[in-house]
Amino acid sequence: MSFKIVFGLTNQKKIKELNDIVKLLKALKLDPRFLLDYNIPEPSELHSNFLNNASYQAKYCAEHTKLPCMIEVIGLSIDALYGFPGVKSKEFIEECGGISNSINKLELMLNGYGNYSAHFDCALALYIPSHDLLIKNEARDMGSLSFPSRGETDFGFDSIFVPKGYDKIFAEFSIELKSIISHRVNAIQKLMATLQEFLNSLQTHA
Repeated sequence: MSFKIVFGLTNQKKIKELNDIVKLLKALKLDPRFLLDYNIPEPSELHSNFLNNASYQAKYCAEHTKLPCMIEVIGLSIDALYGFPGVKSKEFIEECGGISNSINKLELMLNGYGNYSAHFDCALALYIPSHDLLIKNEARDMGSLSFPSRGETDFGFDSIFVPKGYDKIFAEFSIELKSIISHRVNAIQKLMATLQEFLNSLQTHA
């Protein structure tokens, strides 16, 4: 079986991080595309957890593109702020007027706290409309926050997040290192394993 898969990504730098996954998809004779190539309204985040939001958006994009769609939903949760911004991370950035302003606001909100522990969550969902099949997975990176921000802010809160076991923030990591340890890549690799099983089953019954 051969079909196109649309990644729900519009950030060119994030797309670059997925080069290894794109190569794997091509090896499976799948045709990876990106949502920025399709003129469809951006889906809303209606649910209170990452995985439900990713599942809803994957089905939404598949309905509009008529193709299998993979969506990621990522958020930063801060222990001292009872998990805020969490699933509201994207909304928080927009309300603050951009990532730089949101980072500055978080630093102010954490003023006086001795606990900067935080974690990234990544939920991924792939919906294949031709088989009404939803494949989903989650991954988490534990760590802490470091202010002020360092490196580029094109990757959101990566410029203040120090993953557990490291002394650098994500924004200072090479793409090669991030492809080994990041929450996003770990979630994708697990999902890809399930997709491979699905493709194998199709070949068996062909």
